[in-house]
Amino acid sequence: MNDKDIREKLQETLQVECEQLEKDLHWQEERLEPLTSSFLSAQFACSRNLISHYMSEFQQKGLVIKTNTRPVYFFWRKSLENRFGVILKAELYETLEDLKNILAKKQQHAFHNLIGANDSLSYVVEQCKAAISYPEHGLPILLQGPTGTGKSLIAQLMYQYGVEMEILSKDSRFMTMNCSEYANNPEMLMTNLFGYKKGSYTGAEKDTQGLLALADGGILFMDEVHGLKPECQEKIFLFQIKTY
Repeated sequence: MNDKDIREKLQETLQVECEQLEKDLHWQEERLEPLTSSFLSAQFACSRNLISHYMSEFQQKGLVIKTNTRPVYFFWRKSLENRFGVILKAELYETLEDLKNILAKKQQHAFHNLIGANDSLSYVVEQCKAAISYPEHGLPILLQGPTGTGKSLIAQLMYQYGVEMEILSKDSRFMTMNCSEYANNPEMLMTNLFGYKKGSYTGAEKDTQGLLALADGGILFMDEVHGLKPECQEKIFLFQIKTY
């Protein structure tokens, strides 16, 4: 195999192995063997020094995490983060236990106690994590479901998850707007969303920030958004397009 083929095969192997790691973190030594340079060198018929060279390049690019152990274990960062729902800050961990402790701690995230988080709602939870984690400012997300099914709770847990993962600042805000209160008053909706300047209307005695500004860096949860008139929904949609 040529240089490019080896790099691609190394990436593919690490990705597959990390995606299949047991979430209980009870990894046996033989289970981790495919993540060692000795296994990979035999697998692709090249020297261990060459494998280590490739891994160093991957690590410098932030693609690979390794342990300072004997043997050294190499993990494909993105696959490991997706598997355990974490964002790992370091590229090197002194021991395997150090890495596993981080993974175990981060698994107890905001969604942990949500009924169905690991079952019927697992796909929803993963989508919420992906939306809040998306570079650089997350993604807008539409929560749909009958009244009383927990949409507000999901929104709050997304915010808590963002703070826990250090995606959102601890000083960021979770703001809620009940859109049903403005269904027949689109002007007041726009005023509360975007704020107003002093003197813009009777009673506007000072410049006031809107909810969008107050929630900047955090989350604005717009409940009952379906109750808004189409022209109001369009303005919100246009704001999202220009922002993202």
